[in-house]
Amino acid sequence: MAMLLAATDAGLGALFFGVFRRGPELLKSLGVPDGQDLIGAVALGYPADDDEPGRSVDRPRRSLDEVIHRGSWSRGV
Repeated sequence: MAMLLAATDAGLGALFFGVFRRGPELLKSLGVPDGQDLIGAVALGYPADDDEPGRSVDRPRRSLDEVIHRGSWSRGV
């Protein structure tokens, strides 16, 4: 959390995300010593120079029935 807040203070965008697949490959590519466990990673970046909204802005919101699952993951239950 401190790293995310510090990034925001510095004018960066920051995102913590869990790594559930290909973790060993990520550790190797980052040069992390053997024997270290991976919980997640933090992505950092500067905002884009343009004021163009991202693609997600253009996408319509999904209905509540599409995103809320009650009791199971199948639709209509």
